[in-house]
Amino acid sequence: MTDLQCCQQAATASPCLKKASLTLIPYQLELIRTAAEAHRRVLDTRAISPDWQAAYSAWLNAAESLAVAIIHQAAREARRHD
Repeated sequence: MTDLQCCQQAATASPCLKKASLTLIPYQLELIRTAAEAHRRVLDTRAISPDWQAAYSAWLNAAESLAVAIIHQAAREARRHD
């Protein structure tokens, strides 16, 4: 299954309150930190600045990587509980 298919499946699945908690691994925590720093950089950069596009792209990439990693972790934990 591709990352996109996994994300689509997770986004359209019905929620299960029993499986709502997620244990984050150090890699995911690092992705959160990276995405937060990239987001702060976007907010601190004016849209007319030549650095804005690079900051925005870095933030989008970091946020996407984080989302994919968390969805994969949630899928692994869901399989363990089935």
